[in-house]
Amino acid sequence: MMVSPARYTWPLLAALLAIASPTDTGADELDAATGLRIQPQVVQITGDNRRQQVQVLAILPDKTERDVTHQVQLSIDSAGIAAVDGTVVAGRSDGETLLIATLGELSTSTALVVDGFDNFPAVDFRNDIMPMFSKRGCNAGGCHGKQTGQNGFRLS
Repeated sequence: MMVSPARYTWPLLAALLAIASPTDTGADELDAATGLRIQPQVVQITGDNRRQQVQVLAILPDKTERDVTHQVQLSIDSAGIAAVDGTVVAGRSDGETLLIATLGELSTSTALVVDGFDNFPAVDFRNDIMPMFSKRGCNAGGCHGKQTGQNGFRLS
């Protein structure tokens, strides 16, 4: 007796689609959120070539948190001091202001300090170079992240 693969394929496909389909529970959770929290607690930008990515968390009634960074509206209280591009804050001039996150009826703010904007800090290996290696996968074992390095270059 031969078993038809289609007999098992459709129920499996339906089950996978049900798992992958978005549900309304996420929207219901956000409607019940009691507050927002911005990370880092104080945003500091020190130099013309520095940027800071922020994360915003919704605080749910059971005190758990959910990342809503890409769902909130971010704004700056004093636009002359800093600007927001997506989730990244960049300085425009020295000063202090507020970074404001809004999600529906919820809103929160955190201090934003821009200092030394006239300076162009030296390139920092940890903050400037390592993120590029990570983004391109160059710090993986097959490249420069090998224990022995590669072609005389070791990250550690």
